[in-house]
Amino acid sequence: MGLFNWPEAQGDHTLRAAKAALKMVKDIGLHHEQHKTDSLLNFKVGINVGVAVVGNIGIPQRSEYTAIGDSVNLAKRPQEYAQPSQILLSQSAYERVKGLVQAVPLEAIQVRGRTALEKVYELQGLRRD
Repeated sequence: MGLFNWPEAQGDHTLRAAKAALKMVKDIGLHHEQHKTDSLLNFKVGINVGVAVVGNIGIPQRSEYTAIGDSVNLAKRPQEYAQPSQILLSQSAYERVKGLVQAVPLEAIQVRGRTALEKVYELQGLRRD
């Protein structure tokens, strides 16, 4: 999990998250080219924007610095639907970067804990114009 706009405010945090995800996909592709093997490293990315509680969560014997909340859950759900090396944006994330990225709308997904379908977009790259 990557956190953006924390601990300091970043006006372009959604674009930073998109760029980081695209760089991860590019770098893992280069790694696969350089290290031919049957055991490929893969990951899936979900990007969402929203409010979260960030800090040490748990009890003194076992705590973890993390983020929790509905916005974190809504980033996790598209990530679960993604294919390896695919980056999915939630509607709120897409709205913040739509003029700056190339993204394709996908079929809406059913997210656990919600009745309405959630719109998602596949991030394909940055706009060049």
